[in-house]
Amino acid sequence: MFIFDLDFFLPANFKFMTLNNLISRLLFYALLFAGIPAKAQWIQMQGPDGCNNLQMAKINNDLWTCTFNGVFTSQDMGLNWEQHPVFNNFQVTNCIAQYGDTIYVCAQQLTGNGHRTRFYTSTDSGKNWTSIELNENLNYPTIVPNIPQRIFRIGDILFIVAQDFLLRSIDFGAHWETVLGGGGGGYVRYGWDDQRILCASQFQIAMSDNAGFDWKHLFGNNLSVFGSPQVQGDSLFIPRSDSIFTSTNGGQSWSAQTTANLPFLVHGTYFWKDGNAVLYAIYDFNIY
Repeated sequence: MFIFDLDFFLPANFKFMTLNNLISRLLFYALLFAGIPAKAQWIQMQGPDGCNNLQMAKINNDLWTCTFNGVFTSQDMGLNWEQHPVFNNFQVTNCIAQYGDTIYVCAQQLTGNGHRTRFYTSTDSGKNWTSIELNENLNYPTIVPNIPQRIFRIGDILFIVAQDFLLRSIDFGAHWETVLGGGGGGYVRYGWDDQRILCASQFQIAMSDNAGFDWKHLFGNNLSVFGSPQVQGDSLFIPRSDSIFTSTNGGQSWSAQTTANLPFLVHGTYFWKDGNAVLYAIYDFNIY
């Protein structure tokens, strides 16, 4: 197993702050990556009734959300939701992503004596699925919690974010290796696009241009990073405990906006984006 070491600028005492009790809700129509406006505009959305949501994504132009009660889908931007029949007996569906014709889901399936975590793929819009168990004895690092929070892909390389760990698979999910993570006492978040990975910790901000094999330091950080960073080419977005930092030139220079005017707390919010300059987030029991 290959473990990438960033100790020289990313201390090992990281600890991922989980957001399992937050609810998916937020849509933000603003050109964040071109410059943050003085006051952000938010539109409230509707989520599945009675479900704690862990992640929402746009799949084939529909909204899909992972919850503690399976996967739900919406064809009308969240006005109405239907439970996905394949995942309706699952204790937790953790994360979801789509790349090309393939949908990826990580879920914990109920068994007679507990549950098992599996990595699912579908190439026919979710009608049929194949799966691989994330088994510490066979294909998954024993030091990593087997409850992924996010899935993403760069080229043909798959990634899983599990607490403060970043894992990589070069064989489409059959085996996983640790790239970053493994300590305690701090916070770390990851953001990505189709080429770059952005890592924001309590101490340092770093970025990789080659699927996590090499990293470069952007700037030191003396405040906790609570929200998830985002990267889209040279546009970078880092929500910190006191402000939101943005860069439009790959981290060479930064501008900041205080978070006082936002209808949520950065430290209690998970941010993510789609390809249309729309920023999503999860906060408390509200959808915007």
